[in-house]
Amino acid sequence: MVKNQRVIFTGIAILVILSLAFYASQQINNSTLLFIGIWVIAIILIRLLLTPLVVWIVRARDAKKRAAS
Repeated sequence: MVKNQRVIFTGIAILVILSLAFYASQQINNSTLLFIGIWVIAIILIRLLLTPLVVWIVRARDAKKRAAS
């Protein structure tokens, strides 16, 4: 159950980040640097959210493999 909750939370957080980045990029007036900055920050935030989730999933899978061996 905890795994599903963590995945759901991460998915919701990513959707919120993407929504905010899209909304913010629509509100700017012809500023290419600001547009790029918004999306770079969004990508960094998404990566910061996904990295621990992937590490957690891989460690859980490795633990299952060790237990089965």
